[in-house]
Amino acid sequence: MDAGLAAVLGAAAGALATTGAGLAAGWSAREQARIAARSEHQRQRREPRHEIYKRFIDAASDMEHHTGLGSLLAEPVHDEELNIMEHYVDLLQTLAYKVREAWIEVALVGPSEVEVVATQIDRCSQGLRDAATAVSRRSFHLGHSAGDLTPLLEGFITAAREALDDDGTVRGRERG
Repeated sequence: MDAGLAAVLGAAAGALATTGAGLAAGWSAREQARIAARSEHQRQRREPRHEIYKRFIDAASDMEHHTGLGSLLAEPVHDEELNIMEHYVDLLQTLAYKVREAWIEVALVGPSEVEVVATQIDRCSQGLRDAATAVSRRSFHLGHSAGDLTPLLEGFITAAREALDDDGTVRGRERG
């Protein structure tokens, strides 16, 4: 091999290596920028979600507290307690409305894993309200029991925690 050919091949190899290094550096910079942008996007979504999830948990916990063991819904109602039951139904109407309002916010901010559990809690809360109304009217059509809400609320808290922990850096966890 003569010196001229070696110089040309050396220059070509150097140019190829420089180009490859440039492409690798560009790809790396682009991936880092994507990760940073995804992380910032998740941070911006996480902050309002935290407050929305908190309001939903508060509303659902109030409903759980007033429909759990020892509540009027969990115990048989006697005739002398019907007046009290009417006030109780009014309270559950208010609580179910608060759960529905908070659920709407959760449904809007997502992600879908959290919204699915929130929807189950909302339906259960509406059902508990309807059950209390049925008991007060002595129609005894109980679609939901007082204990239905507790495991749903625990599931929501777990899903919300996972959504808040998502920093967007893992591709498999890219969510809205």
